[in-house]
Formats: sequence, C-alpha cells, structure tokens
Amino acid sequence: MKALALLTVLASVTQLAEQSPAADVERQSQAVASGLILLAMAQASFRGTFTAISAASRCGTLTTLPSIRTSQPERVAAFVLDGIGRGLVAGMAATLVLGFVTPVGVIQPTYFALYAFATCLTLALLGILCGSRAWVGTQLTTYGGFLGVSLALPLAVLLRPADVQAAWSIAAHANPFFYYVDGFHYGMVGRAQASPMIGVMIACGLNSVLAVLCCRIVRPGRGRVSR
Repeated sequence: MKALALLTVLASVTQLAEQSPAADVERQSQAVASGLILLAMAQASFRGTFTAISAASRCGTLTTLPSIRTSQPERVAAFVLDGIGRGLVAGMAATLVLGFVTPVGVIQPTYFALYAFATCLTLALLGILCGSRAWVGTQLTTYGGFLGVSLALPLAVLLRPADVQAAWSIAAHANPFFYYVDGFHYGMVGRAQASPMIGVMIACGLNSVLAVLCCRIVRPGRGRVSR
C-alpha cells in the first residue's frame, strides 16, 4: 500500500517535470521533500507508541506500573512524549538526507514547528489506540500501510496539475491528513491550498478527541491497557 502511494507521488512529479519549467520543478521537488519529511516523522511517531503499547500489553509489563501511582494523563503523556521524540529525530534525519538532493528551507517557522509537533502528537496517539488492539506483530505492517497511503495520497493531490487536482479536491479535503500535509508544506514552501488556521483547528480537535480516547484506554492503578 505504501508502495502504491509513493508511486502515485512519483507519477505526479514525473508529469510536472514534463509539463513545467525548471523553476516549477524545483519548487515541486521542495514540496515533495516536505511531504517525505512529514511522512518520516509520522511513521516514527506511530511506530514508537504502537510497538511500546502492543509489546507491553502482550508481555504484561504494564502490570509493574501501579506502584508508581500515575494517572491516566501522565501515562498517556509518557508514551506520547516518547513517540514525539522519535518523530522529531526521524524528521531531522530525513531533512539532513534530503538536503543533499534538493534545497530544504523554512519559510514560515511558526507553522513549520506547529504542524511538525501536531503530526507527531496525532500519530503517537493513534499508535496508542492501534497498539492497544494489536496482538499480532504483522498488524503493525497493516496499520503502517494504511498510514502511508493516508499521508502520501494527499501529497500526490497537492502535486497534481490544476485540472486533475480539481477531481480529487473533495476527497482530499475530507481527509484530515490533507491539512497536516498542506500546513507543513506551507511552513516549508510558503504555499497552501487551504487556510493554515483551518488545519490548526482540525489538529486541535482531532488531538483532543484522541487524547480522551487514550486516557480511557490506559487505566490508572491497574497497570494494563483496557480491552
């Protein structure tokens, strides 16, 4: 599934290279770089919390936590901070690697940092939710593949020419990850299809809902994930 999504992105870039001048191709390459950086952060954040929660649930290691007497928000925050840290490190590594291929800059530092943090937070929370329901290690591949498509396809829509892009606009704007990709793209390149503030409101609402769900899953004083 991730391969299909990445092929869609590459097809978009190839079409742009054939139809656009060199300056446009350079700008689009920067847009692709921003999407790949965001995808790296999302995958690392999701994988970190997913692996920790699913492994702890299977092995029963969460039963050692009641002695610490942590509350629901504290336990969720501990896992989430780990996921965010992994995501930011992956983002920095991806930025350094892509810097050798295409110029990577930041036009809007506030939105760049905001959407980077919001993406890592959302995917870390999703990792907790998915990890609490996963008993087989191969389910990580399934969830990760779905995540890759969810993030890469909005990136492909952003890179399509205007006539093709119009046909996908309704479906793209219905995907919350579209606003994450678009907002992060705005922070790095300075162009966005939707208002960055709309994406901020969507991110705040989505993260609030996910945080409440995670707090209900991780029970205080019981040392386990509720099922």
